[in-house]
Amino acid sequence: MAAKIDHDDLLTCPICYEQFTNPKCLPCNHTFCQLCLKSYIITQLGGEGKQAKGFPCPVCRQEVTVTDPELTSESIADTMPDNHVITSLIERSAQVSASCEDEKWCGPCYSDNEKTLAVSWCTQCSETLCENCVKYHRRFRKSKHEIISVDEMKKEKTKPAQPLDVEEPCMKHTGEVLKVYCVSHKEMCCVICLATSHRKCEQISTFEEMVSTGSKNTEYVKKFAEHLDNLEERTDKLRNKTDENLTTLNNRHDEISKKVTTTVQQAIDKLDHLRSSFLTTFKQMHKGESIKLTEAKERIEVLQQNVKKGKKLLKTVQEQGSPKQVFITTEKLKMQLKQHIDSLQTELINASFIDYNLRTDDVIETIRNNLTSVVEVDINQTLGLCSSLKEISSIANCFFIEDIEPIDVMKLEVHKEHSVKPNGEITGGTYLPDGRLVFCCFTNKKLKVYDKDGNFLFDTSCKKRCPRDTCLISSSEIIVSFDDGINKYEIQQNELKEKEKISSKCEAWGLAATKDNIIVGYEKEVDVLSMDGEVVQSFSRSRDHVSYVAVALTGNIYYSDGNDIVCKTLDGREVRRFTNPKLQRLLGIAVDKNDNVYVCGNESNNICVFSADGSHSKMLIMDINLPLNIGFNSTETRLYVCTSEDGCLFYSLNKKG
Repeated sequence: MAAKIDHDDLLTCPICYEQFTNPKCLPCNHTFCQLCLKSYIITQLGGEGKQAKGFPCPVCRQEVTVTDPELTSESIADTMPDNHVITSLIERSAQVSASCEDEKWCGPCYSDNEKTLAVSWCTQCSETLCENCVKYHRRFRKSKHEIISVDEMKKEKTKPAQPLDVEEPCMKHTGEVLKVYCVSHKEMCCVICLATSHRKCEQISTFEEMVSTGSKNTEYVKKFAEHLDNLEERTDKLRNKTDENLTTLNNRHDEISKKVTTTVQQAIDKLDHLRSSFLTTFKQMHKGESIKLTEAKERIEVLQQNVKKGKKLLKTVQEQGSPKQVFITTEKLKMQLKQHIDSLQTELINASFIDYNLRTDDVIETIRNNLTSVVEVDINQTLGLCSSLKEISSIANCFFIEDIEPIDVMKLEVHKEHSVKPNGEITGGTYLPDGRLVFCCFTNKKLKVYDKDGNFLFDTSCKKRCPRDTCLISSSEIIVSFDDGINKYEIQQNELKEKEKISSKCEAWGLAATKDNIIVGYEKEVDVLSMDGEVVQSFSRSRDHVSYVAVALTGNIYYSDGNDIVCKTLDGREVRRFTNPKLQRLLGIAVDKNDNVYVCGNESNNICVFSADGSHSKMLIMDINLPLNIGFNSTETRLYVCTSEDGCLFYSLNKKG
């Protein structure tokens, strides 16, 4: 008999906190009761009968896309796939609990509120029977059912249960189940995925083939479990550190407030006014910083809980699942945790651990009649949250089989896959959250959208303006640079809808973005803007040609200055500068999650990759005709290069050895 599943939180709905009823799974892999999810969606969308393009997950707040625009709020939950793993675990748990409770007493007698000791067991009915009920059972089920003793039944139940093995639904195609694994893109696929998005992929394996070389305790799964342990430890430390910082900040707030109050009370009536003014301002400042840390803490706690549940689910499936199920569960957990960590890192990219620094005026008594303020409080930012999150992200990168070790740029190689050749010159592009790709067609004055395999989907006219570059600023918005400034566009299913213009200088070119800032490349400078277009910082350049820009996960900015690649912080401090003599007229630039830098040599017709510190470089692509811009897909396994004459070229990015 299988052991009782002692993981109640795995089987508990995070909305109603009861055991799941008809569990439904969202694309982010969070599961909810069908009725709970239905009620939540109705509330989120503002009532029954409402239609929407999506809704946020109740746990991680990732946007869930509603693919059918005709669905209303009360029917969306019904279309979400069932979580068969959770359903099977609930059934097993129930069977074990029922057996432990009922096998002592005769089932028919017990149903009549009589407790009679059971002596036999019907293998077909799975029912315990006393001596009298055995006779009646045999009369009504003569020669049909096998009846054994209770002792024999107990021996039967001690046999190991069959490994858990269920059909996993495809999150992209309703009604389809996952059948194969694309090794090239590290994605699980149904038959429709295979026929549409992976038809050109050469490394396709069945799940049975993926696990045929080992059991559920293979080194691959063991290593993933170790990463989960490491990730849980890091998130726990980060959460505690954030909590400690919040406590310290509150204590410092109280300490400074008292000191300021004491100082002001010793002064004249004018100082009373200044005290009140200071406390109001300081309280607002403190409230804002406390909210930031509290929100960061809550997001980290969500990640922490996801990791803990992931560990428990993996352990349970290892104990009770087939090798295929263990592999599928591992891959699902990888995708879920990587999505959460990427989302968390994007949201908290500029967050910092902070402290207050009090500065007082020692000559208050002599100048009190001219005072305009008593004290000032500075926020001392130390090691940012993003730095700690980067450590967590490095663990998440290890979830992928080929990325166990940091990328060595000298071992990188590329293989050309296909190309996109619209009429006119492509000068920039960006991937959307759903994997589609937007290109700026400069000469055609259009934004063109393709799927990840280069198939054209639709285009949007830029109204006689020439788009130059584009980047994502949220899950639903992109920005596009033109010769007269920058515009926002809303991402829709079959359209990019133009929104407001962002105030900026003319002749904007390269674009990149952090959570709070837009980075714009011009011919003679690079500007850091707020989201409403106000210039925060400006860096001069020595070369009069277009400037593309890139932003690393650390928030550092990369751009070209002459033949140098320059790395600066958002506040203008130069971190490093490096070059390669084989690169001429540096244009497009991109930075991966390991801070390796990829640069287009427009006149030298090549692509060079630099290590994070600039000490090593390698010519990644040679003899490419006038490359302009460069970028990655979300998993950084594909590279696209925009060229002046050959359209956009797609390459798979691999690591030798």
